[in-house]
Amino acid sequence: SDVPVLDLPFVQVTWRGAERDADERAAAVRDFHRWLSDDPGAQRQFTDDGFRGAGRDERPAPPRKDSPLRAGANERAVREQIPPRSGETVTAASLTDTLRRYREALGPGRVLYLLDNSTSMTDSQVWEGQGRAKDVVARSMSSLGPKDTYGVRLLAVKKGEKATDAVPFGAYATPDGARRTVAGAPVADLDARVADGIRAGLATLRDGPSDDRPRLLVLVTDDEDSAGIGKRERDTLVADAAAAPLVRIVTVSLRNGGCAPGGLDDRLGEATGGRCLDLSDDITTELAAEVAKTGT
Repeated sequence: SDVPVLDLPFVQVTWRGAERDADERAAAVRDFHRWLSDDPGAQRQFTDDGFRGAGRDERPAPPRKDSPLRAGANERAVREQIPPRSGETVTAASLTDTLRRYREALGPGRVLYLLDNSTSMTDSQVWEGQGRAKDVVARSMSSLGPKDTYGVRLLAVKKGEKATDAVPFGAYATPDGARRTVAGAPVADLDARVADGIRAGLATLRDGPSDDRPRLLVLVTDDEDSAGIGKRERDTLVADAAAAPLVRIVTVSLRNGGCAPGGLDDRLGEATGGRCLDLSDDITTELAAEVAKTGT
């Protein structure tokens, strides 16, 4: 009631040729709108599909026993008791303060990129150029601010060695220097240690403040070196990724079908509330949006 953003919009749609019966169509639309707005039977159409009606006191009524909101998956989302309305007078100052505290609630974000720089990235022609690995990473950094902590690791190293920090994990006044570093990153004639990189990346993001600030691990790869990760190790990786504190994992797979259901990339996203992006997506735009959710 009296909350415009929650009003259901009613839109009349027309098309070329409809003007031949314009008056009749307009009358029918008005009748339909009147029915939706005023007829109790129309309200029942909504509540049958799970919307909650209003009681005599104009407050949300409890869902009926046959309502979809009573389904097991929805039970926790439905409040039987509606919280009392606040008696406080809302002023511009109090609203501004509330919004400020809301925006600052999670604090700055922590983002770590794991960049596959093995030779297969150049062999597959996904390393340099617009919309390819380095470009996708560099562009997404525009969403990061001076209070965020972020870094870029190169995964192609000798077995047993740690990934190389191209951009050390830290805070930067602007992302310009990090973007230039990524643009100049070299490939290495070595395999990418994807599993080791994920484990170390999760540890880095979880180390530090024990708060709810958003954490994001971004893996950019052509998936060639992921193929050698066995089932047992994949299961362990997914379980580790799903542990607390939460680190969302977004994988950018630079090959067709890289996000196939049940694959490692897909499972990591599913377990952490993250995503898997492959060549069927607009990966440049989508990755930037994912980083923006974490960055300030």
